[in-house]
Formats: sequence, C-alpha cells, structure tokens
Amino acid sequence: QVERYLDLAKSLEIDAVITISNQFVATPNQSPCEVNKLKLRKVNLFHWSWTYIETEAKIQLERSAISDPDQAYILSEFVRYLDDDAGVSGFDQMGKEWVEACKTLFAKSKVDRKSSICTAVVRDWDELMRSATLSMSRELQANVTTTMSAKDRKDPQGRLELMRSQFAESGLLCSRLEVPNAASPILVEADLTRRSLTLSMALDAPRDRKRPTATVTWLLRQLAKAEDNSLLLVAKWPGRTPDTCAELSRVREDPEVLLSDHKGQMPRTFELRSVTDLGGKFTQRRNFPWEVRDRIASFYKGVGQYVVPWRAPPPKPKQVATELPEQPAAIEE
Repeated sequence: QVERYLDLAKSLEIDAVITISNQFVATPNQSPCEVNKLKLRKVNLFHWSWTYIETEAKIQLERSAISDPDQAYILSEFVRYLDDDAGVSGFDQMGKEWVEACKTLFAKSKVDRKSSICTAVVRDWDELMRSATLSMSRELQANVTTTMSAKDRKDPQGRLELMRSQFAESGLLCSRLEVPNAASPILVEADLTRRSLTLSMALDAPRDRKRPTATVTWLLRQLAKAEDNSLLLVAKWPGRTPDTCAELSRVREDPEVLLSDHKGQMPRTFELRSVTDLGGKFTQRRNFPWEVRDRIASFYKGVGQYVVPWRAPPPKPKQVATELPEQPAAIEE
C-alpha cells in the first residue's frame, strides 16, 4: 500500500509521502515498514506516530506558540480528541520475540544477526526509546530526542544493520537520549545476558583544580540533592590507568575513596552510573517498557537535572606594573 502511494506521488510530482500510525520510529525518515528502495529515488518517505503528533501539539500549546486564537483553539480541540478516545496508544509491550531472546542470551548462547528474532528485538528497542523520549518531552515541555550521527540519520537502514550486529555480538541494546541543555546525553543500556539496565551520564572533570580531591568535591556539590546513595561514581584517568568506582554514599563520607592510589594524577572525566538488576521483570513483555521509562525519568529527575558541565573560566588580563612618568621640573621665570 505504501509503495502504491509512492508511485502515485511520483506520477503527480509530489515530493514526499508521510505515513501516520501508532508505531514508533527513531527518526521521521525511518519507516516502520520495508519498502523497495528504488521507490525512494524521487519521493521521500516519512513516518510520524500519533503519540509524536500529540506530544508536539501539547508542547506548542504549553508554550503559547500559536499566535492565532482560532488556530490555537483548533489545535486544543485536536489534542482533546486524541486524549479522549481516538485509538492513540503508546508503546506498551515488547514483541513475542523478546522472551525468547532473553532466555537465549541469559543462557550464554548467541542470537543470529540475520534472524527474525534479532531484527524484531532491535526494532522494538528503537520504538521503546522513541516512546521514552516522547514521554520525557511531555514531562519536561522540551523536545527530547535520540542522539544520532549525521550518517545514521542519512542511512537509517544502515543504522539498524549496525545495531543488529552489536546486539548479536554482545547482547546489549544501547541508545543515547539528548535532553536540551543537559550536561550530557543519557546513555541507556539493556544487557540481556545479565538482565540489567544501566543509565549513565559523563562529565569532564574540572581542569582548573590543583588537587584531585578538589575535582571530586566539585562533583559532590552538584549531587547535593541526589537521593540515590547507590549511584555509582566512576573516575576515568589518563592513559591506561584503570577506572576507579565507588557508591555516592561512600564518596560523600570520604571523597578520597574515589581516588584510590591515583592521588598524584588528575581524573579526566567522571561518569554517573545507575545499574538496576530487573530480574524477572526484564523478560516480561509488558513490565519491561514501563520499567525502562520509569527508570529513565527517575534518573533524570534525581541526577541529570542537577549536573552541569565544567567550563574553562574566561582569560583574565595580565597585570603589568607600570611606572608613572616623572613630573617635568618647574620652570622659573
């Protein structure tokens, strides 16, 4: 059906076809259905989920971005219709392949990169991450997105191929979520071999401190309101020096515990890491998406909103001592 629309658009010299459904995609230029690439030579194909349209509409209304009162009223009625009972649904469960993939990888076996299971799991993960960004967008009234390179945006199919290869090799599903003006993207990792979910943010350590403990103190000040004492703080060091790691509660008691025996070196970056063992919930098709969205929201609320990146201070003018010129001698008349 979509290919027939593309043919029709080509014959009528229409630039693009936009499909809309309850399905999620990572970017609008990625389609949830496979189409012949030859059909896309002269016509672009885009996809929006109903949830995406609803989220964008709500953000526009909250920001009072619609100046025309009639247009604003129409948009508010449209949102009311979608909220009421228009069949708009979020991503509420993983596919049936999820359970089998979890069992296979937890048993230390491998998933074939070209198998339907691998493809389905990667696509479900992409939909879940898109669902999570839209949920955060509504909560923060800002457009949260999935971080992608220019290459990935230009070639979404190639991106999916790479994700399939990485998943088959490691059993990991990874995405980076970009929150506007946040200190860094939020890295989300689901490990099917351990049934764990890891959320993390990375920050450059200050370069203007003279002692390593001062850099740790700088980080602790930003985490003063963080309530999750099990949050892991990871210090990364120059060269091949191994990382050091300690829970937030321990570092609060003794900042030097994060330095270990590297007190003569300065850390390069800090990583704030939250690791959750989901156990049986990991394999449950309905519970897993809910747990992931909830953990992401909690991590940003408890950690991400408070941290800011270090920035080098502006240069100061050099203080140069100048001698006052001698006063000319008085001339006697």
